[in-house]
Amino acid sequence: MLIRSTTAVRRTPIDEGWTFAGASAGAVREPGPALGALEFGPAPVPGTVAQALSLGGNFDLSHPPPLDERDYWYRCALPRAKEDGWQFLVFDGLATLAEAWVGQTRVLASDNMFRRREVDVTEILAREDPVLSLRFRALGPELAARKPRPRWRTRVVDHQQLRWFRTTLIGRTPGFCPAVPPVGPYREVRLESRRRWSQLDVSFQPDVDVDGAVRIRVRADVRTVGREGPRAMRARVVGPAGTGEVDLELDGSGDAARATGVIVVSKASLWWPSTHGAQPLTTATLEVDFSDGVEVVDLGRIGFRRLERAPGDGFDLRVNGVPVFCRGACWTAEDVLAPGGPAGARQTLELARDAGINMIRLGGTTLYESDAFYDACDELGILVWQDFMFANMDYPAHDAEFVSEVRAEGEDVLARVEGRPCLAVLCGGSEVEQQAAMLGLPPESGQGPVATEILPELVSRLAPGAVYLPSTPTGGVLPFHTSKGVTHYYGVGAYLRPLSDVRLSGVRFAAECLAFANVPEQRSIDRLMQNLEVPPQHPRWKERVPRDRGVGWDFEDVRDHYVATLFGVDPAAVRRADADRYLALGRVATGEVMERVFAEWRRPISRCGGGLVFWLKDFWLGAGWGVIDADGVPKAAYYALKRAFAPVALLVTDEGLEGYMLHAVNDTDAPVEAELDVRLYRHGRIEVARGSRAVDVPERGGVSLSADAVLGRFHDVNHAYRFGPPTCDLVVAWLRQKSDGAVLGRAFAAPLGWSSERHDDLGLEARFAPGDERTLLVKSARFAHAVCCEVPGFVLSDNYFCLAPGEERRVALTPLGADARSPEGWVGALNDVGTLRVRRSGG
Repeated sequence: MLIRSTTAVRRTPIDEGWTFAGASAGAVREPGPALGALEFGPAPVPGTVAQALSLGGNFDLSHPPPLDERDYWYRCALPRAKEDGWQFLVFDGLATLAEAWVGQTRVLASDNMFRRREVDVTEILAREDPVLSLRFRALGPELAARKPRPRWRTRVVDHQQLRWFRTTLIGRTPGFCPAVPPVGPYREVRLESRRRWSQLDVSFQPDVDVDGAVRIRVRADVRTVGREGPRAMRARVVGPAGTGEVDLELDGSGDAARATGVIVVSKASLWWPSTHGAQPLTTATLEVDFSDGVEVVDLGRIGFRRLERAPGDGFDLRVNGVPVFCRGACWTAEDVLAPGGPAGARQTLELARDAGINMIRLGGTTLYESDAFYDACDELGILVWQDFMFANMDYPAHDAEFVSEVRAEGEDVLARVEGRPCLAVLCGGSEVEQQAAMLGLPPESGQGPVATEILPELVSRLAPGAVYLPSTPTGGVLPFHTSKGVTHYYGVGAYLRPLSDVRLSGVRFAAECLAFANVPEQRSIDRLMQNLEVPPQHPRWKERVPRDRGVGWDFEDVRDHYVATLFGVDPAAVRRADADRYLALGRVATGEVMERVFAEWRRPISRCGGGLVFWLKDFWLGAGWGVIDADGVPKAAYYALKRAFAPVALLVTDEGLEGYMLHAVNDTDAPVEAELDVRLYRHGRIEVARGSRAVDVPERGGVSLSADAVLGRFHDVNHAYRFGPPTCDLVVAWLRQKSDGAVLGRAFAAPLGWSSERHDDLGLEARFAPGDERTLLVKSARFAHAVCCEVPGFVLSDNYFCLAPGEERRVALTPLGADARSPEGWVGALNDVGTLRVRRSGG
């Protein structure tokens, strides 16, 4: 566990006064005159070379320098120790081939960016000049060195030898993200003065049984080299989740001791994902009794939950005995120039929570996140699927030194995340099994002792409350088959399969899915293009559209395919005639596809256990895979997912001759007494039929009803029988709270498909609520498709929503960041010829 604070340790971040300089690979090997001759400039720490160059105005994200081809030096004066005791330099993350000197003494050599390093510099500081020098050696020359070949080659990276180095693939996967690999001290550097002990490692492992009783296994290892050891230790948890304590049993004497015990928590309150309940947390502390006083160690907050994988050939998670449909997205990096840093992560995670996301995956191509990230997930109720950092390559599991480093890395990572209620899944990596299988190699070629022996043993011992998988995709005859185990589902998406493929594929769990080149908002496009040419075909735009290597298409082509499917238009013709219209159709199309896919997966009789969209947030501005752009602005697809992911939602599926099926789902712990209201419209405004029916949706359950059952007679609502002209061209359903009529969910369907036509008689109205400029009221006399509200500086509670004829929608505005100015903007709809300007009263 993390030690948050204790008076026995004084932590001094070394985050000021840093300078950096670049040098040819190998030109300067140690501190001395040659180092002093380099041209140094200011650098942020924690930070990266790219970040330092950017702050100095010497960096173009579209044309970055080859950061892996040069050495970089960082220098800083160390603070003087203010207390007696051991002095340790602690490095939370050095990317990637790093060396450290204090004065002229080399104190560290590290070749793993994922490991925390600490060095006892007590004696060195007493005799050396207190200047810390860090050298980050060029990775490029090391990649060129001859090493044994892999059993297969991957197209994901340029350098197959990356498999030998414990570094991130961020910045090293062409077509996925900018070529900006993190180089430098990307996580905190600090000096720790330790008065009572030289080392303290603490483990709290909660276990929740089926009756809800909580037992916490506690272990503490203390080293007090040359000093008196502790006389006693006590572990305690106090807080909303429950209270308990235990006197630990000491084993050992002298300068090394281990203490163990079990805390029994009575009347525990269990932690739930945000979609299913509350997130009570409780503070964990350790008291260490020495002859001259007691030290209290703050270990942060922990929570209690039981998590298990349901039996069977799928991948269904249960939290506290309740099946949970896991929905969310894959995490990238909050800032591509400073990946893994804590700044801004919470704001993005709050957007995720607000969208009904209850799981985030940290994939094997990225990196382990900051402690602040995991803290936020604990507090916000977001489950974490944590990959170990292995992806797509044949890693050298036969190499003893490599395996030893992997084991140490795993122990480091699990020590940081153990005991956290958010930690749900630990995975050996991404697409390792798949890479081998797709090349026609035997199944065992994609497996190895790292994923099948070393990592599962570590997880079993250090994080027993999490579920482990060797890799994804996995399961079935071939790992990428969809009807068993865990898949990466791109049938609807990159493979251009029809929407019906979602049901045909029988997906059990999609750990990645639905990658589209999602179009950002216009203000983000304006910031990217900077008054350059029209976006769709300009090189600046196209360079940021994701693509797979070795193919003649990109993910904008994928989006265009579904624009044609949904709207019956030729996207290329629309693009040539009206680029803005082309982008508007693209925005709506990807969200519409995502909403339909999750309606299939989340309906009550579905066997799917969850789906994680590829990605949550873009690395840089453009039409990336993210549903949130690099500036933190939600895209249209974000709002579509928010509707599909809501804890209480109304979903619709087309069941052919069975008509439309309406699915009311309820993840909360209370039943919902509601009224289901269905109306049919012709020409988007003429009501031709209506019906309503009481429906009781059980807690953490769902109910499915056909539209015909609610209407009370046959209307051929989806025009499946075709006995004459279509009955209607629009179906609208509402799920309303029976007690007060509040709308809990809406569903819209177009039996003849969505039209790309625009009208000048929608009767669209928009205004701020009287006396409340943080609420926007939108109304339309006629059906309005994908109403877009653009209010710069604010995040909207809903956007790109449909409006039934005569319906008014209230949209709440939340300032984005610290921007609290009075809102103003515009409102339009995909099927409207114009837009409305909306200003505050008197504006």
